[in-house]
Amino acid sequence: MKIGTLLIIVLSALIIVTLLLIISKFQQIPKSSFTEIYFNDIENIPKIAKINQPIIFSFSVSNKQNKNYNYEYELMLKIGDNESIIKRDNFNLNKNEIKNIIENLTIKENFEKALISVKLIDTNQEIHFWVTNINKN
Repeated sequence: MKIGTLLIIVLSALIIVTLLLIISKFQQIPKSSFTEIYFNDIENIPKIAKINQPIIFSFSVSNKQNKNYNYEYELMLKIGDNESIIKRDNFNLNKNEIKNIIENLTIKENFEKALISVKLIDTNQEIHFWVTNINKN
């Protein structure tokens, strides 16, 4: 009887431990993996510009990929139907790290309106803003 009782206790304990492990495994919520990109000081993003005068702005990238990540980005300028890459660069971010980047570009051709965009290549994300030429010809 003692062996039978001991066997029941051991089997019951094993069943309880197994059930607890199964329950804890299903209760684990996987962490989302994503990247944030945004302009800093959005209220002061340039809205007007002049030919041959610098347009200065900054943006941030926040790595929420749950791993270290190498980001490649392009700074693009679109005037009418013409779109060109002004700059291509890359940087590494550790998990949960944020990088602030200051950009300075000059539009050298005549324009009425221009679209300035920052594209993260690998994550297929883009942010942009428009500037209007205050000295239209």
